[in-house]
Amino acid sequence: MLRPLTCLLALVLIATSVRAQPDLAPLKVTTNTTPVPGYLLLAPNCRVSPRPFGSYLGAYNVNGGVIRTGKTVNYPFEFKVFPDGRLGYSELVVFSGASVPAGVYIVDTLFAEQERLDQKRTGYLTTQHDVHMLPNGHRVLLGAEDVTVDMSKVVPGGHPAANVVQAVIQELDVEGNVVVQWRALDHLPITDSYEDLTAPAIRYCHNNSLWIDDDGNWIVSMRHMSQVIKVNRLTGEVMWILGGKSNQFTFIGEHPENAPTFFSYQHDARRLPNGNISLFDNGTQHTPQYSRGVEYQLDEVNKTAKMVWEYRPKPDIYVSIQGGLQPLENGHRLFGWGSAASNGSPGVTEVDSLGNVVFEAYYPKQMFVYRATKVPMWPTGRASATAVARDVLTGETYRYYRGTQFVGLRAEFTTLNSFFYNTTTARRFQWSPKNPLWDGEAPLLRQARVDMTVDGIREHRMTMRFHVDTLMLGRDAEKCKVYFRPQIDSGRFVQLPTRFDAATRELVVENAQAGEFAFGIPAPSAAAPRDVRLQDPIADRQVLADSAYPLRVAVPGRSDRLQVQVSKTPLFATLVLDSVNRDDRVILPAGGEAGRYYWRARA
Repeated sequence: MLRPLTCLLALVLIATSVRAQPDLAPLKVTTNTTPVPGYLLLAPNCRVSPRPFGSYLGAYNVNGGVIRTGKTVNYPFEFKVFPDGRLGYSELVVFSGASVPAGVYIVDTLFAEQERLDQKRTGYLTTQHDVHMLPNGHRVLLGAEDVTVDMSKVVPGGHPAANVVQAVIQELDVEGNVVVQWRALDHLPITDSYEDLTAPAIRYCHNNSLWIDDDGNWIVSMRHMSQVIKVNRLTGEVMWILGGKSNQFTFIGEHPENAPTFFSYQHDARRLPNGNISLFDNGTQHTPQYSRGVEYQLDEVNKTAKMVWEYRPKPDIYVSIQGGLQPLENGHRLFGWGSAASNGSPGVTEVDSLGNVVFEAYYPKQMFVYRATKVPMWPTGRASATAVARDVLTGETYRYYRGTQFVGLRAEFTTLNSFFYNTTTARRFQWSPKNPLWDGEAPLLRQARVDMTVDGIREHRMTMRFHVDTLMLGRDAEKCKVYFRPQIDSGRFVQLPTRFDAATRELVVENAQAGEFAFGIPAPSAAAPRDVRLQDPIADRQVLADSAYPLRVAVPGRSDRLQVQVSKTPLFATLVLDSVNRDDRVILPAGGEAGRYYWRARA
C-alpha cells in the first residue's frame, strides 16, 4: 500500500532589517529594470592605504539592497558558493618580486570561518585568484612557486638569477592529501610570456582562473601569456592552447585589428552549458585598450574558435587588473569591472541577451569588484524539500513529499522495531555533502544529497528508492551509485549495492538505514603516473657535502607517494638514502662523503 504524505505548517514571516555598517562601502544602483532574479555576492577590495572603507563580504538582494555582511580581517578578493552550499573567499594580496601567500577560507552563510585552505608540500604558496570545491569534497587551489632561473641562457639580457614565479595547481582531498599536482614550468615555456623576460622578477604566466570542465579536466587562464589552456587532470598534459604565442586555433568572426592576440590578459575563462567558452577579455594588448566579455564556439578537433557573442560597453571601459564575467539564465551576463572603478566606471553590470543594461551599480572609486556572482537562493545550502512520515509500519511504502515539494524518495520499511509513535523525516538538498570522506578513489559525485532521521524507532531496515529526475542527477543518472554514511554532515561514505529501475527511473538500495545519502559514478582506479622527471640536481651539478640539499622531482598529474633513492653506484646496490613520502622533493642530509652520487625516483 502506498501512503502519500502531506502535512500543514503554520508559517510566520518576521520582517528583519540589516543595520548598516558605518565603514561599509556604499553600493549605488543606477539601473534596475529586468535583472535575473537572485542574490548578488559582492566583496569589493581596495589597494590604497589608509583604508577608505572596511573589508566586507556582502549578500545583496536583486535590487542591490544589503541582506547580510561579514567583516574580514583583510580585504576579500574571490567570493563564491561551493557545491555543498557553503561559501568560499580569498584575501587580496598585493606584492611585487617574491610571492606572498593568500588566505583562502570556507565560511558559512553567517560568514563565520569554518576552515582555512592552503596548498601543501614544500615551497608552494596559495594564491588569491580562484578556488574550487568538487561535489566529492576535493578542493582545487591555485598556487605559486618562486624558482630561480638563469634567464641569460633563455633570452638576451636575461637576469642570471631571476625569480620566476610559476603557477602550481593542487587538488586536495578533505584530509589535506595532494591528489593531483600540476606545475607550469613542467609544461609551458617561459618564452610564451608577454612579460619583460629581462626583469629580475617575472610572473611569467599568472594563472588567474580555473574551471572544472565537463570531462573533469581543467580549463586554465594564463593572463601573462594571453592564453587559455586545457589540462588533463590525471596526466598533466596540455590538451590544447587557445590564444597567445602558441595558439593552436584559427579564430573566426573576430576583429582582425586585434590579431594575433584577439583576447589579452584575460580573466575568468569558463565552459558554458552550451559547450562554448566565455572569458573576460581585459584587452591589454588591444589598440586602443578596451575590455569586453566574449564567447567562443570551439571545435576542439579541427581547432577553430568562432566568436558567437561579445559585449563591449559604450563608451569603452578598460580594466587593467581584475574583472569577471558570469553567464546567467536567459542569455544574461554579469560583469565585475575590477580596477575600472578608479576611472568612474561601474562596479557591477548585468546585460540581457541583446546587450541591454538591465542592472548597474557603482562602488566608490577606490573599491574594485574582482568578480560579481549571482546565486538563485539565499541563504545557500538550504533543503529544497522536507517531508515527515509518522507512525510508519512494517511492509508499508511511504512517498516523501509535502505539497509541491518532492524529496524524490520512496521507502518501504522491511524491518521495524518501534515505539507505538514514531517519526521519520526526509530532506532533499541540491547541494553536495559537507566534508565527505572516502575509502579509495572518491567518486564523481553529483550535486545532490538526501538525508533521513528517525525518532521513536529502535531498529529498522528499508528498501529505498531515489528518483533520479527529482534529484536532478543529470546525464548518465542510471550509472550512478548510492553512497551512505550514518552521521549527517560527518564521517566516511560507503558505496551501497545499487540497481537502476528503468521503469520508474529510480536508484534502488535494499537493507538501508537512516542517515545521509549521496549519488555519483564510481571513479576508475587511478592509473600509475607517467615517468617522473629528475629536476635538480642533474647533469653532474655539484652541491656542498656539508649542507642539506633538496632533490626536486617533476611528477606529472596524479601521484599518491614518491620514492627517492640515492646511491654511490649506478646500479644502486648500496643505498645512501631511500625515502618515501607524499612530497615532490626529498632533503639530502648534510655530512655525506665527497664524491659522485646517483639518484632516481618513482611515483
